Parts: sequence; structure tokens; C-alpha cells
Amino acid sequence: MMRKFGVIVLLAVFLLTSITAVAKTSNSSAPPGYKRIYIEKPMLFGVDDNYYDPGPSLKFYSPPPDYFPAGNWRQVYELETTQHDRQHYSSSGRQIVYAGYWNAGCDYIYMNWSGRMVIGSSIILQCKTAIFDWAGGVWDYTAGGSFQAGPSGSFQNLPYTFAPNIGITPDNPWAVSSMSVRNEAEAWKSYIAYGTAGCPTSSYLTHQALPGPPNLEGITNGYCDENLGDETVSPYLWPIIDLDTIGDVVITHLVHQEWGFCDASQADANNIDAASLIYQRKIATSAGSPETGTWDGPHFIDSVYNIAYIVRADHRPGNHNVYVAYMKPMYYQYDGAGGSPCAGTGAYQLHQDIVYVESTDDGDNWSAPIYVTDFKSGYEDDRTQPAAYEITGFVDPTGVFHLVWTAINNDEACSFPVTAKLYHWDNSNNCISLVYDGSEPALFPGWSGGINAWNLMLAKPNISWCDDKLYVSFVRYGAHTTTNDNGELVVDDICGTSSLANTDILVAASDATGSMGQVWSDAVNVTNTITDSCLTGECESEHWATMAMYSTDSLMIEYILDLEAGSRAGPNDPNEFTQTWTDNPVIFMTWPCFTMADLPQNNCISTSPSTATFDEVALAPDGNTAPPCNTPASVSKDVIVANCGNVNYTYSAASNDGWLTIDGGASGSINAGTGPNYSDNPAWGGAPACAAPATISWTASSATLGEGNYTGTISVDIVEAGVDDFDITVNLVVTCEYYVPEYARITGGCWSVDLWNTPQAAAQTDPAGNMQFYACGGDSITPLYHEALAVGWQEGGVIKMYSDAVTQDSGQLHMRALSDITTSEVGDPGAGSGYYKTQGYWSTPDSSVQGMIEYFVPGHQDTSVLIEKVTLWNTAGVSLGNFILGEESDWDCDPDSSVDEGHIDLDYEMVYMTGDHNGTNIAAGLRPFSGTNSAYGARAINGYDYAYYTLGWYPDTLYNKLQSVSGAFSLFTDSVNGTEMRILNVFYGGTLGANDTLEICKVKAVSLTGESGLRDLMDKGFTFIENYEIVPPPPDCQGRCGDANNDGSVNVSDAVWIINFAFVGGDPPQPIPACG
Repeated sequence: MMRKFGVIVLLAVFLLTSITAVAKTSNSSAPPGYKRIYIEKPMLFGVDDNYYDPGPSLKFYSPPPDYFPAGNWRQVYELETTQHDRQHYSSSGRQIVYAGYWNAGCDYIYMNWSGRMVIGSSIILQCKTAIFDWAGGVWDYTAGGSFQAGPSGSFQNLPYTFAPNIGITPDNPWAVSSMSVRNEAEAWKSYIAYGTAGCPTSSYLTHQALPGPPNLEGITNGYCDENLGDETVSPYLWPIIDLDTIGDVVITHLVHQEWGFCDASQADANNIDAASLIYQRKIATSAGSPETGTWDGPHFIDSVYNIAYIVRADHRPGNHNVYVAYMKPMYYQYDGAGGSPCAGTGAYQLHQDIVYVESTDDGDNWSAPIYVTDFKSGYEDDRTQPAAYEITGFVDPTGVFHLVWTAINNDEACSFPVTAKLYHWDNSNNCISLVYDGSEPALFPGWSGGINAWNLMLAKPNISWCDDKLYVSFVRYGAHTTTNDNGELVVDDICGTSSLANTDILVAASDATGSMGQVWSDAVNVTNTITDSCLTGECESEHWATMAMYSTDSLMIEYILDLEAGSRAGPNDPNEFTQTWTDNPVIFMTWPCFTMADLPQNNCISTSPSTATFDEVALAPDGNTAPPCNTPASVSKDVIVANCGNVNYTYSAASNDGWLTIDGGASGSINAGTGPNYSDNPAWGGAPACAAPATISWTASSATLGEGNYTGTISVDIVEAGVDDFDITVNLVVTCEYYVPEYARITGGCWSVDLWNTPQAAAQTDPAGNMQFYACGGDSITPLYHEALAVGWQEGGVIKMYSDAVTQDSGQLHMRALSDITTSEVGDPGAGSGYYKTQGYWSTPDSSVQGMIEYFVPGHQDTSVLIEKVTLWNTAGVSLGNFILGEESDWDCDPDSSVDEGHIDLDYEMVYMTGDHNGTNIAAGLRPFSGTNSAYGARAINGYDYAYYTLGWYPDTLYNKLQSVSGAFSLFTDSVNGTEMRILNVFYGGTLGANDTLEICKVKAVSLTGESGLRDLMDKGFTFIENYEIVPPPPDCQGRCGDANNDGSVNVSDAVWIINFAFVGGDPPQPIPACG
């Protein structure tokens, strides 16, 4: 479970006006021979700003009760459902096509989807197909059918049927489907299913499993063997198709991955293996029989990490262009090594550039990779926002190749990303423009279920052509927003604890007004359903949307109405977000092809960093950088201001503090059509931006500043109305020595954990850095996600609360590192004796409290404990009243984390958690060894209400909660019912006198055998502390009272010693440890 979420700034408000539009009378870009029927379009939108009414439908559908999306829609076959709500992993293929665009005589819509149902004890999974007779306005029950693959033709108990795609031949439309299939008797394979007739395709009786490895002419990827020739280990999967014609025969273009899974002996959580991107094609040998012919290739395109690629052909008669576009990793990892600046294997999947190759001869020959983006050029300076997860594209009827992709915010690129932006590029304008900015909202009340796997806040984009205009559809998490008590835009908590997982479908447009792809309209919410319940079966989350690539008069969209937030993919994945299978309707929907002029202007700007705030900028006092100072005299940074709307702006910026100066961009334009950050830099090697973002460069100098904390601002005034002015905020730390918080990953016995030079452990840098138990105990588990010390007191009634657990109002509330982290070994821990140790020095941001943190990891796998020793001293010079020293621990014993239970062991004065992991009884807790006073207490709390990482603690909330815990042991009342939980511990409370020192030593342990095993580990941890004298025992009684010269006896020589000391400056009496 990864839980870091960024904080963002702006979201355009969608207000729609009433307007009537009439179809254009020109058809310059229609395919040859196309016969257009002109229809006067109805009113696009109603007058109610709170509900988007598309007006009378072009085709009337009778909606079932209790579901009212904004568009015109109908459930496929009225009764068609699927429990297989996740249709794809990363980029989705097209699952709907309109045959009538290229052949007006074939007025049909073809759809497919991954279907799952249970009949008796059998699980049935199929790639199912539906055909809509547009002229008749009904579903054709005699057409279509289901593709089924299995041993001896059986279709029962197929574990997975994934990634369906559908395509048609332009001239005489045969429907062709592709998918990945695995069953109980066969490994993964890519399948292609050909229809048995042209318009309409009546069934899928011809299906072909593409040939498997060996392939690639010996090319290998990643750190493990490719197992060439073993299709059970290195299969083809996740196929994407497109179809075209050469003369009167059909050519099938296909890309998919040859996935080089590692042998079990090579599997390593610290490595990620690359996959080979493969192109294949088949040219039919007989007209009217697209299934004939043989597959040529496979042809190696590139090495990739993500399932994010497309193949698209130019369907204009006589044209032979084909494009394969994909996400190319910015960094590769080989044998545990790689260039990524972020830790963890997941980073390699999050850092991508957009690349394509082109063929001008129907796939015979291919160009070298052509880079649309060059995110790598500025990424390590935090100036670019990499592409991640999803790419889509097509060739429009005029022959222009278009691409759309998702990109993440650069402040999320080293963690699990959530917020995202959509960008567009085409090879006619040859520039990149922003389609939609999903940077806000990024705060979600009561988030539990998580967004679906391989989704960002914007997901499943499709780009399409309708009535000479471009449209991009996408799924949007957080389409319904509200403002919390702190003025932050958050997801409207309409679904209790599952609001994040609900989605709507949005569509943006670009036409001649926006130079066909350079500027985009505001996005229309075409479903706009507000779910008032997320109990199983009651959600209305429109997801897995796919849009017909070419259409007329109306956009044609297929989606799954997910009735339970979250996602499920296979029959054997009980831990995958949800616990219940639901019968989710498969929906077909239309929406009139609106123009940019039909919508109000979109006023929107965004900044990078998203909050335009720079925390803990460290500079040297008085600008003096002489040793021992390690801080500079000045720092320069940039703020990127992007236009996420379609209205041009001008601005001016002014500094409010003498030490903060503007070096560049004090005034200028913020034009619509903004491209990616850094795309106007000479080092950028990709396509230029359609409009460059504004860059405000600033420098902070400490030449006139003494030691202390300072805050400066630059006011940015937007001249035009429509968006708010904002401030750039710089928080300075003027100090001679400054260290960045850092961690060391320590592995001991059977587990590993990240330990920091500030008092915190794990901290979610990546999953391997959380407390992770592995091979020795079987399944890998990660019970500890984060733990952090908390220090607080009151000054004149004002709460001072500092902790790395504080995530809200956290500008300068985290602990500050005062040293690098050091690591050492005692004994031979690698051989099972002794221990690993890390040490760091830290302070509160105001330097009132300083401390040392020491972590000890025993080397023997029988003592799987984490020993922590905290020493702190009051450096404020005055007593600190109502002082409290505590800790927040985020344990997740159950992989779902929502069914953890809290318990109290009064004999041990310990509150702990339990959970189940694949049948293993996990228990995790903390017990202090020494240093506590009467304030010691602990409580298991409800993390949703107080501490969930995306919401986090406010400083006063954490302080007051710790004070309420002081001296008591209790459980959150619903802890035994299952919820997201935390453990709070208080070690010391009272007054911390001037120059006082505290030392706390504690043991954390995780048991794979429940409470009894946890107590056993605690005992072993205590014995370990004593044996290695991690907390030194009090010295033995020595000497005798009065033995001033320490010679072992008391006599007159001792009196002489004392007289010499008192009157003639002799040595003082020697200190002697004494009894009592």
C-alpha cells in the first residue's frame, strides 16, 4: 500500500450554457464515397448549471429506473452485465467501433468487453461482443457472440480474459477482436478472433493464438534470462490491433508484449524486468477472408516497462502509413542497477517519454524511434513531469497522426502518483498542448478503496473524430468537489469512505477555433452521476470508458457501470481492493458532437510546484559559507505557470522581501495551448509546446540575514479576470549546517526496513523500504508503513507540535536533520551475530529540542525486532510546559488494512494490532524498555478520522490526541470491527526543564504467530538490549564513602586530600559509583 498524495492548486469550474447548434453543411474530410445525412442538432445543454442535459436524443433509449447519467444511453442487451469490471491494465485499446463512418451502408456499432459470470460452481470468462443496429435503434440479438478459448473448446474456469480490443476493416467491415487469454491448461497467449462475414459480422468462429517465442533474435531485457523458447515463461500478451486494406485484401496490424518473466530462482523484489514490444502483421491471401494468410515477424520495436502502446494505420485509400507509439522508459534497470534518481522498482514504470516509429510501406520497414517528448532532459532538476501509464492515438481522416497521454506531477514522481495531466500532440501542428489539468483535487475525505490499479486521477483516455472536430474522452476521479475547512478543494465525500474510487466520464473538444488540437475546450461531464451510497451494488461509477475512433453527429462511448468502487480482475484475487463481485451493467452511450463555441470559456491556470511553495530552503547566516558551514549563500529556483484553460492571460510579479529577488519572468503572457514544463528550454529534445508556459525565476540570498527562520513572498497578479492572483512562498532556514533527511535501508535476518537520520522509520519511500518480511517466513509482508516520533509543548497557550507524522499545515513542522545518517556493524550480523546500527542527529524546526536517534537491527533471524533509542535535550534555554513525547505508528497487519484489529496486553502495557495475511496470523506492536514516566500510555485509533496519510494529522489534533492518551490504555471503539488503524504511544509527559535530557528505548516487533509470538519477540528484544548494553546498566557499587583519593581505604590521607583541594588548589576528590 502506497499512500503519498500531492497537494495541488486549481480546478476549472464547469459551467455550461444553453445553446442550439446546427450541423455543418460541408464534409471536406469525410472519406470518399461517404454519404452524409444532415440532421438539425438538438439543444446540447440545459439551462440548469448543476445538471448537464444534452437535450432530445438522436436515437431514443428507454432508461432503466434508478440510473440517470447526463447522456443518452442504454444498457447493452438490457440485461448484459460483467463482474470483470477491470477491462485493461495500463493503456486501454478501443472496445467500440462505428462501421458506418467508412462505409455508410454498414450502419452498425460493434462492441466487445471482458465478461465474467458464475453459473453454479463454474466461473465463465469470455470476450463478449454486441452489435447495435443504428438504423433500427435496437441491439441485434442474432449478431455478435462471444469468443471463448479453453481446452477442447471449453470456456469454463478461465482465470483471465483480458485487454479486449475490436477493429473493423474500412471497406467491407468485418469485426476483428483481440485479447489476452489464459486458462487452466494453457499459459498466457494473445488471441485474434475474426468474424465469419462482413457487414454485419454475425459471429466469431475463427480465432487464432499468435505464435509464441522464440523470437527477438537473441535480444534480452532486464536483469534475468528471457527464457527464449518457453512460452509459459515468456508469452505474448496485451495485444492492440488496427486493420486496413491493401487493394481488396485486409491487413491486420498488431503490437503486443513478449513478456520476459523471470524464473522463480531469479525473482527479486528489488529488480524489475523489461518487456519486448513486438509488431506483427498478417496480409490476407484472399479477398473477403481477413483470417487467411500467415503472421510475419515478430519484429522487435523496443524494450518497455508499461502496457502503454498503440498501432494505428492511415485508412485513406492508397495510403500506406502505419505508426506504433509507446511509452519508452527514461531509465532502465539491469541487475539491480539503473539511472533512476528515485528508489524502488516502481520508479522505472513512472518515468516515461512518448516515442513512436513510422512505416510508410504497410509495416515492411520502420523508422528509428522519434521522440515526441524529452522529459528526461529536465527531470533530475525537477523541471519536467514524466509521462506515465496511458497513451492513446489515431490517424484522423485527413491523415494527421494524433497522440494523447497522461503525465504525472513531478512532485509525485518518486512515489505512487495520483494527480495527472492530459497532453496532445499531432504531426501536423507538431506541438504539444494541454488537454486537461487534473492536478486538483488531490485530497480525499475518508479514502479507503483506492483508485483502480494502473489508474491516475485521469484515466482511460481516447481521442476521436466527429464532424471535423477532435474529441478526447477520459475517466475522471474526483469530478465532484467541495471545499474543506481549510479552504482546500477536496473530493466531495458523497460515498462515505469510498468516494475516491468513483468516476465520471468527461470529454474535451478542439476544432478550428482551437487550431485543431492546439487549444482545447473545457471538459464536459457526460455522465455526471453523484452517488449517494457506495454500499456493494449501489455505486454508480462509470469506468473503463472507450470511444469510437470515428463517428458522425454523436460521440459513441462504451463503459462499465461499476456498482462497487474499486476493481476486480480475476476470480482468485480476494485482496484486490474489493471483496465482493458485482454484476456491473455494460453501457452504450451517445453525446452530441459539440463545438468549442458551445461551451463557456475555460479559465484555469496551474503552477509547478503545485502550491508555489518552497519549504526549508537552507542558506548560510550572513552569507558566510566558510567551514564548517555546508549551506550556500543563495538559492535560485523557478515557478512554472501553465495555462490549463483556453483563455490567454497576462501577469506581473513583485517581491515583498529584500532578500527575495525576481531574476526573470517578472511579467509576461500565460497563453492557452500550454505544453509541458521545460519544453521551451534549449535542452529539450522533443516537440515544442504549442504555447510555452511562463517561468518566474527567483533568488533568495542570506547576505543580510542572521541565523533563524524567514518567510518571503512574491505576489503574482493576473491582469485579466477569471482566475485568482497567487503568492510564491519561500520558507528559509538560515543555519550554518543543514542536512537533508535521508535513510539507510537495513536488512537483517529475514526482513528489511528504511531507517532515517530523523526519528522515523519506513516512511513509504517505496514498498521495499517499508518494514518488509520475506523469504524466511514465506510470503512477503509489509506490516509497518510509517512510524514517527512526536514532540510537543505549549508556549503561552499556543500549541507547538512537531513530527514527521504531521502532513497537514506541514510547511515547517517536520523534524530537521542535523547530520548525515551513519551506519555501522557490531559483531558479524551477516552471519547471525551482533547487529546493524544507524545513527542520526535531529532537532525540531525551531531548534528548541535537539536529539539523537539510534536504530538497532539484530542480525539473527530468530530476533526479528527493531530497537529504537531516542535521546533528546531541551536547548530552548527555558522550561517547556505541558511537554509530551510520543509516537504514531502505521501498522497494517492485514494486506487489505481495513480489517486490522486492536488489542491491549495490560501485563505488557502494550497496545498492538493483529491481522490475517494469506492465513498467517500477524501481530505487531511496540513496548518501551526504559525512559518512560507516569504519562506512558497507548491507544489504537481510527486512522480514517484522524491520521490517514492523504489527510494526515493537523498539529493541534495530534497534540491533543496524545494528551488524551497520556497515562491510559484504550482501543478505538470499532477497532474489532475492522478499520484503517494507527497506534499512538505516549512515553513522557510533564515539564521538560531547561537543559533537561530524556532517553527512551523501545522495541518494535512483528510476529507471524500471533500474540504469543509477539510477546516472545518482545522478550528477546529486551534480552538483546541487556546483553549488548544498548542501554548501559547502572554501574556496580564500588569503593567506600570518604575514600577521597580512591586508594581503596579511608584514612588520614583522605583528609589531607580534601584540605589540599579546599585551600591550596589540589585535585578534587575522585568520583566513585556508590550504592544507594
